[in-house]
This record gives sequence, structure tokens and C-alpha cells, in this order.
Amino acid sequence: EEGPESRVQSPESRSKTQDPGLKTQDSGPRTQDFREPHHDTVGVLALDAAGTLAGGCSTSGFPLKLPGRVGDSPIIGHGLYAHPQHGAAVATGNGELVMGTCLTFLAVELMRQGRKPNEALHACMQRLEESFRLEEHHQVGMIALTPQGDWAQASVREGYRTAVRHAACDDLIDAR
Repeated sequence: EEGPESRVQSPESRSKTQDPGLKTQDSGPRTQDFREPHHDTVGVLALDAAGTLAGGCSTSGFPLKLPGRVGDSPIIGHGLYAHPQHGAAVATGNGELVMGTCLTFLAVELMRQGRKPNEALHACMQRLEESFRLEEHHQVGMIALTPQGDWAQASVREGYRTAVRHAACDDLIDAR
């Protein structure tokens, strides 16, 4: 049976199987084989029946990161931002891109100024394109939600999906 423990390697076995092209830092023994596909931040936005917004995000634990690197997830206004009267937004993808533009704060601020969630997220994607020379491997996906229940998703590239669940829907939706 193959489970998570089958991907854990000792330093001795890792040296026999590690891809010679894999770049690593010498920061002590590693216990995980980082050749498996990585996973991005998971972000959640919720709205209860009383109209109360809540949000949360987790970090992917970016493998082989530079020592001291802090990702976008724990920084308010980067990976997650929520304002009880104006809305909430969450982002996933390349953290440096998200941090360089304060995307979730920007999305909520644009909704505060009267933009709909889809308009706010479209402006966020434009800000990314104006601020960075995006490369083929760069990806950022976002979700925005208002206290009235209006929501949108957007991403730089195809491949970003949002799980949506409410009384009338329980589905995975691809960003356009």
C-alpha cells in the first residue's frame, strides 16, 4: 500500500534516487522527496446566513525555499483580506507576485469603491500584468466575495479551479 510514508526518504536512500538536476540547499537532512507535484495555498471564503464574512488560507510550504522567506499567506492583504462591510478576497499561486501587488487588499478596496467582484479581480489581474514580466510558469488565482453573496474568481492562466458550495451548487468551476 502506498501512502504518504512511502514518499519519505532517508538521506541515504534520497542520494540514490534524487534527480541530479534537482536544485537543493545544504540546510540539513531532508525527509521528503520534493519531486512530487507541489500544491498551492488553499484559500476559503465563507458567508453565513446573517451575512457575516469569514476567510482563511493555508500555505503550501513552498519546497526548497530560501532561508527566511515568508510567503504571502500570513501577511494580511496579500494571501487573504476581509472587511465585514465591503468583502473578502483570497489568492493562491506565486507568492512573490501576490506580495508585490497586495492583491487581496486591492480586490477588497476596489469592491469598497463600488466595483463588482469580477471587475475587482479583473483589475487585479491587470495590475499583475503591469507590475511583472509574467513567465509561462507564473500563476495566480483569486476569489472575491461580497457580504451580499456576489462572488467571482479569476486567474492569470488556465488551470485554476474554485470549489463552490451553497444551497444550489456543489461544484468545481474553472476560471476563465
